[in-house]
Amino acid sequence: MSKVYITKRFTFEACHRLDKYAGKCSNLHGHSYKLEVTISGNVNKNKRFVMDFADLKGIVHALIISSHDHNYLNNLYVEPTAEHMAVGIFNQIDKVIQEDNLLNADLETKLESVKLWETEDSYAEYRGE
Repeated sequence: MSKVYITKRFTFEACHRLDKYAGKCSNLHGHSYKLEVTISGNVNKNKRFVMDFADLKGIVHALIISSHDHNYLNNLYVEPTAEHMAVGIFNQIDKVIQEDNLLNADLETKLESVKLWETEDSYAEYRGE
């Protein structure tokens, strides 16, 4: 079977301020973030899917949602912009996906992208490039 892409969306509430920004974002403010995580791979012959959505949810909740939701993002990132956060989130999730692939020979999954929506019409996307 050909490569298939799956995406799961998550939400969290958080605040931040941009210290080196000369504008209103230098003030403390919050966002209702949406996070989209896209995984690709061949359909697993034993489980009949690329990755169990429940497994993906568990990974993202443990690594990201638990530390980001209702938190001050300046405590987690030197530059808490959507761009820097997307890269950081990607790297955290990618490490676990790669470790899972090493532990389970029948897994061939790859983290394709992380898309972090800061507002309804603005997001940063990182593809591990």
